[in-house]
Amino acid sequence: MEEAICTGAAKGLREQTEAHPVLHPTTQRVLDMLGTFSEKNGYAPSLHEIAGGCCLASPSVAGYHLRVLVRHGYITRIRGIARAIVLL
Repeated sequence: MEEAICTGAAKGLREQTEAHPVLHPTTQRVLDMLGTFSEKNGYAPSLHEIAGGCCLASPSVAGYHLRVLVRHGYITRIRGIARAIVLL
């Protein structure tokens, strides 16, 4: 199971650009976890795995951070398909 990333600053905050604004540290942790988990396992994490891996209060909070990442163009998701998260 993925090790939880609960403390400390997000590693390597991206520079702010017009297309990709600087993310809140928690949202950045979610993005980092998506990349690490996907690289290690070959598929995207579930909302429960994101919540547990980033020490979020619930899967709905993980969903909120995924919506922020979609809105800012960091990821895409396919509705109705589990684990359908693509890093851009």
